[in-house]
Amino acid sequence: LGDNYPFRPQDNGFEEVLVHGGGGVGQTPDYWNNDYFDDTYFHNGKPEKHEGYCTDVWFKEASRYIEEHQDEPFFCYIATNAPHSPYHVPQQYIDMYANNPEIPNPNFFGMISNIDDNIGLLEAQLEALGLRENTILVFMTDNGTAAGVNLDSEAFLQKGFNAGMRGKKGSPYEGGHRVPFFIRWPAGDIPAGKKVDKITAYTDVLPTLMDLCQLSSDASTQFDSNSLKKLILEDGEDWPERTLITDTQREEHLQKGKDASVMTDRWRLVFDKELYDMENDPGQTQNVIGQYPGVVSKLRADYASWWNEVSQDADEYARIIVGSDEVDTVTLTCHDFHPTQEGYPAWNQEMIRNAQNNQGFWALRVTKAGKYHIELRRWPKEAATPISGSVPQGDDVSGGEAYSVGKELPFAEAGIQIGEQEMGTAVAADDSSVSFELSLPEGNTDLLTWYKDKAGNTYGGFYVYITKL
Repeated sequence: LGDNYPFRPQDNGFEEVLVHGGGGVGQTPDYWNNDYFDDTYFHNGKPEKHEGYCTDVWFKEASRYIEEHQDEPFFCYIATNAPHSPYHVPQQYIDMYANNPEIPNPNFFGMISNIDDNIGLLEAQLEALGLRENTILVFMTDNGTAAGVNLDSEAFLQKGFNAGMRGKKGSPYEGGHRVPFFIRWPAGDIPAGKKVDKITAYTDVLPTLMDLCQLSSDASTQFDSNSLKKLILEDGEDWPERTLITDTQREEHLQKGKDASVMTDRWRLVFDKELYDMENDPGQTQNVIGQYPGVVSKLRADYASWWNEVSQDADEYARIIVGSDEVDTVTLTCHDFHPTQEGYPAWNQEMIRNAQNNQGFWALRVTKAGKYHIELRRWPKEAATPISGSVPQGDDVSGGEAYSVGKELPFAEAGIQIGEQEMGTAVAADDSSVSFELSLPEGNTDLLTWYKDKAGNTYGGFYVYITKL
């Protein structure tokens, strides 16, 4: 949920953590030059070099963890980067689908096959360790397909497999958010081959696993979800009808009704203006909103109730904490900007190389008043490159193009504004960074940083390092 305290996995209960930075390998917060092969990942918060393809590394390290903890209850969560752009994958997986007219993107399908192979290795390990029968194994994904389906305004052109569903990743139509959920537990009497046809959601996962493992929670904990134990182990005939909602925001501030789907077992209200009968039209081709006014009224009321609950803190930022004893130096990247200009900041390393960076600010919370050292860099510390300099082209990579040569920018000035304080300084040609020292009071504050080149063009900050003195 984030690259900084208190949003990292290790801040939220995980005892051992191995992750890339940002939402995907090669995004701005990731270790510099990571490209899916022989990368540096963060092991319990510290950078650590690994050999091999990213998906192979995640499963290899997960297997190590399982073997080390095989004699005690354990929880292992493997969240793969693949299949996500850029579509880098070992060549043998590309070759499996090359020259096939039914496969528009062999790399994408190759990434999926690589995951399949690693699942097989994980299954074999559980069998070899004698853990298969009494381990709850879950396989699921996080959104609909992002590649393999093309949509235009006139027709739905299937290019790959999407189970006949409309839409893809980010869409409120079924293909954007309906995903598989497979669960196996032989010793727990989960019946093989059983299909659950009631509507469920990712929020049900935690209470379900707690129920299956007979774990209790604090009495004050309120779940926006239900345990699915009855649906999995029993017939589910007395399962109550429920309304679930999904939306895609990607906005600085929440927008009511944006890209929402209001869902029951039978109905989908999409964009608040389209109604689909999933029993008779699973592909969502016939808008029947004019035929069922009662259904529409009920779903709109359910949405309003949900919105009132989830939007209570809509005007509050999830602030990155500085000054905590948990982290010596806080690393900020423009990936986490709150933009002050239209458009996205530089959210991947190719954009950093091309200096495609709008201006924005970071929302911070200072937990301890005192003096702080704030260091600005155009390139991350591990790149060890002057602010005005260029970085070389990246290494060749299977399944894609190497990183481009970094753009040189003749920076002349740099500055910061935090709260009521504003400071600036000149940038020399050989400066790798510029630094400021200032006292910060405890509390919420916003940090804005900027560079100005010799032509007077202004750029938002790229990388910032904050240390309490």
